Amino acid sequence: MTRAERRQLKKSEGNPLVEFLKVQKHFYKDLWSDFAGVHDPRHSSYIDYSSDVMLTMPLMKNICDIRSMQEM
Repeated sequence: MTRAERRQLKKSEGNPLVEFLKVQKHFYKDLWSDFAGVHDPRHSSYIDYSSDVMLTMPLMKNICDIRSMQEM
């Protein structure tokens, strides 16, 4: 697949975040509250990010087709 074909395909797909949110709202309305409800066994003094943020970031990375966490 050439770069031009990949660009055309990506352009025709639309915004992946918008599409994900449509599917999520239809099939799994409680996703974000379930992420927030995950028990975090770490000591509170070591926590910089909450459990829902830790679960949401890799999900969004994959939806947006970002290859590595460093690119984020």
